[in-house]
Amino acid sequence: MRKNPFFNVWDPKALEIYVDCGLYDTRCPSGRPITKLKMPAVQEAVVFAATLTQFETFQRLEHLDERIELRWIVPGKPNAQE
Repeated sequence: MRKNPFFNVWDPKALEIYVDCGLYDTRCPSGRPITKLKMPAVQEAVVFAATLTQFETFQRLEHLDERIELRWIVPGKPNAQE
């Protein structure tokens, strides 16, 4: 994934967590090995398309069970005026 320009700018540790926690290996119907997202693709797209999602998520944090570990990845460049 580091060869992809989109992921190449990510912090290496953040990319490692994304791969470990967000992807899984399986096989397509023909039996060829593939890697898939653990979440529906539309939810993945929202993370990168709707920057307001982070604010909505923050507002709902108080309702999250404290036993759930939270990892927050947001799009954008550090210090960018987006």
